[in-house]
Amino acid sequence: GSGKSGKSGGGGFGKSGKSGGGGGGWDPSWGSGKSGKAGWAGGDWGGDWSGGGWCGDYAWVTVTNLSFRQSFSEIFIMTATPEVTWLKPIYVFGERANNALARLAQDADTIEMENRYLNRYGVEQVKTFRSFTTGSFTDTFLSGGSRAKIKVRTSGLGHRLSIAAGLPFTNDGAVVIQGEPIYDGAEYLVPAIDAGVEGNIQTCWSVAAMQNDFPFASECADETKSDLNDNDVPGESFVHMHRGMNDLDNQNDLKDILFFPTCKDLDLDNNNNNDRFVEYFYQVGFDDDLLLCRNFGANCDPRDDQDFLDYLDSQDDLTDDRYVELAMDSADFDDFCDMIDNANKDIDDLFTVLEPWLFDWRNEMMHVEIECGWDDDGWHGDDFHADGWDGSSSSSSSHDNVRFPRS
Repeated sequence: GSGKSGKSGGGGFGKSGKSGGGGGGWDPSWGSGKSGKAGWAGGDWGGDWSGGGWCGDYAWVTVTNLSFRQSFSEIFIMTATPEVTWLKPIYVFGERANNALARLAQDADTIEMENRYLNRYGVEQVKTFRSFTTGSFTDTFLSGGSRAKIKVRTSGLGHRLSIAAGLPFTNDGAVVIQGEPIYDGAEYLVPAIDAGVEGNIQTCWSVAAMQNDFPFASECADETKSDLNDNDVPGESFVHMHRGMNDLDNQNDLKDILFFPTCKDLDLDNNNNNDRFVEYFYQVGFDDDLLLCRNFGANCDPRDDQDFLDYLDSQDDLTDDRYVELAMDSADFDDFCDMIDNANKDIDDLFTVLEPWLFDWRNEMMHVEIECGWDDDGWHGDDFHADGWDGSSSSSSSHDNVRFPRS
């Protein structure tokens, strides 16, 4: 789904029979254990641990997409102290999404996420990977079943790992872990979240993926409107667990969400009253006295149609509502009714939706595994030396290609 401010860690379940420890009442995530180390989410590690992460200067992070055809967009990665995501979390369940999460979830774009954390006190490194290469093939998304192996800097302030990626074949889905411990053998299984900023209508024209991104088996691959990424349908207004892809079999499943009630539906098409705007807006759910009434008090004196339009023209905080936008573009109420009919026709012509059998998922979406590298020669001759991760600065951002690990 769009709303906007994020506090919570990403997901993970224990391996080798060990479950993660609790991270406090506000943190619903889970830790993961491997190699005898228990996973953990939120708060400080405790004990005698101080300084950098358990991995010394660098660590390998392997990100695996566990879905069938639901891709990951460009991947944002950050290493930082625990306080960074405590004080400025990527998201908080039950609260409105911040601009960075909304941009990532709706547009598959990490630029606001970078701006949110780059050069912030406590951040060791910020980085975005915008393409993924295996052999001679490069893709903009990390597709289902694929893995990306990435080197991260864990020295200095790099105590904790955060990862965020959008789900481009959804309206506003994402996978996120934030502030998770970095140690050798750590594993995290991460569920998908819904940013709550856009309605989950799953039409070709309302998701971040472009026409060329869709697999040939999807109808959206042949739909010229697939490049629109229209984010206007309002969402749930709070961050929550993603419900997966809805099975929308026909237009009637979306009609109540997308179609404007027509003037005829509300018996206003042949009504000669001069307060029809007020009647229409009240019947579709608006109850703001300042919008509907001339006066202030118990008994509302309805605005006449011209006064209603004049009031809209004087307001700046109502323009993001699609009903208000239509009214402001109309000359009078009859023109408004005609514009509603035309808008519904345009929507009706664009009712191609994404196929759940391709893009749906079950349970966790992302698997994250951490391996420490201990060699003094810079990771035993790996081929990532050219990517700028040389430990030369305390905070950096770049937009790199990442290679898939060879099996």
